[in-house]
Amino acid sequence: YGELLVPVVKNLELELGYRYSDFNTAGGTNTYKGLFTWKALESLTFRGGYQFATRAPNTAELFTGPTQAVVSFPNTDPCSVATLSTWGNVPGNPNRLKVQALCRAIIGNSTSLFDTGPGGPNAFFRPGGPAFFPLEIEIVKGNPDVGPETGKTWTLGAVVSDPFGVERLNFTVDAYRIQLSDTISPVSSTTVYGNCFNADGASNPTYDVNNPWCKLIARHPSTGDRATVDAVYSNLGKLTTQGVDVGLNWSTEVGAGRLGLNTNMSFLDKFEYQTSPTSALVDARGTADQGGLFKFRANSNISYMWSDFNVNLGWQHLASLKNAAAALNPATTVQGTSAYDLFNLSAGYHWSKYSVRIGMDNVLNKQPLVYGRNPNVDTNTDTTLPQYYDPLGRRFFVGLKAKF
Repeated sequence: YGELLVPVVKNLELELGYRYSDFNTAGGTNTYKGLFTWKALESLTFRGGYQFATRAPNTAELFTGPTQAVVSFPNTDPCSVATLSTWGNVPGNPNRLKVQALCRAIIGNSTSLFDTGPGGPNAFFRPGGPAFFPLEIEIVKGNPDVGPETGKTWTLGAVVSDPFGVERLNFTVDAYRIQLSDTISPVSSTTVYGNCFNADGASNPTYDVNNPWCKLIARHPSTGDRATVDAVYSNLGKLTTQGVDVGLNWSTEVGAGRLGLNTNMSFLDKFEYQTSPTSALVDARGTADQGGLFKFRANSNISYMWSDFNVNLGWQHLASLKNAAAALNPATTVQGTSAYDLFNLSAGYHWSKYSVRIGMDNVLNKQPLVYGRNPNVDTNTDTTLPQYYDPLGRRFFVGLKAKF
């Protein structure tokens, strides 16, 4: 491992680095970088560079024993007539009889409720519960044969300080592009079912139950319903993302105190990935896929400080978000959320060895947005995303700190 900081010419520096790692599970790997910083003007600095990284699979990805996980399954069971998958057991699918035969073969008999329930296969849906049930049980398993993933990162940005004589104003803008290859992740149940049931027209054209994808699926022999899907860690393919991050920080004297403004904004321009090495790229930008990929989000804060007193107003903004199902099926009727704004207010006072802080979170008592609404189909999916949308409503806090 080594790093060099090279002063090329006045105000231009290069940062170079290289690391070689040898893993008994992944062999030798290389990581290197080349970054630059150029202070073009007293108030303007450019920065950026290129980095290449290799990540070997960790112990969990290699050797995790079977672990159960409940995950999202946006289009629900393709063997059910309630599915949103056009390649599933729906009247408009020209291969519907082949799909039904494959469902029967995976179940392992012709005596389950899939065949013997009211209406037979043409009317089958999840027994004993809501017809539309967009969850799946995955059995996550390690894979000793999984290989390393590699990543390439390009960045280019600028830092502006006190432009045009405006004191205490700092502005940053940074663009990035990241490309990952052979990404390591468990194969999702959505991918497994889609490839088993030939969603792409090539993964299982004969609808063969012995197809490797179909062997990862288990269904109940009596009810015919879904049981589990083996989610094996694998090298899934490519992932590309790019965007721009912007930051602004400014303060000025106002009256007897100081007014401050701080904001950080992120613009996501692209997020595409493969669900398997041979699959087409999935455009997930602006959807709740991959944990939430907002096209735009911002965190801002306005503060005022006067002697030992301070007050702060925070504002969080999130752009609208499509349902995760929209990444794989843009025509899905399952809805996402609208734009969301949250405000928090706090104040503090410090004296001697003590400080007190009071505040109000969710000032406007903003209710959590409903995510997963499917009008005229089902209300079972009406939930929220608590990691983004505050589920607690307006609340107050007070804190006292003392030093001894």
